[in-house]
Amino acid sequence: VKLNGGLGTTMGCTGPKSLIPLRNDLTFLDLTIQQMETLNNKYGCDVPLVLMNSFNTEVETQEILRKYQHVNVRILTFKQSMYPRINRESLLPISRTLLTADSGDPSGWYP
Repeated sequence: VKLNGGLGTTMGCTGPKSLIPLRNDLTFLDLTIQQMETLNNKYGCDVPLVLMNSFNTEVETQEILRKYQHVNVRILTFKQSMYPRINRESLLPISRTLLTADSGDPSGWYP
């Protein structure tokens, strides 16, 4: 889980810190996704990137994630005001789907 809730206001930005360009026009998010894709390709695994957004970063993050549709990384998001319920035995999330305005099972999420 990667925190993606902070705005870059202290650095003069207006959006999520993860979208601040670092070098060669790559953002923190670009570099993180590149690292995750390298890991998944090298080891033949499917480690997802899970972004915890705030109400301030949710909309802009969802818009920018469209550009990563063709990478070998499952990208999941949730708002920090909500968190998944965990199965006591397996320690895995109870819900297998994300809770969105259009779909998902709210019984697998708090609050």
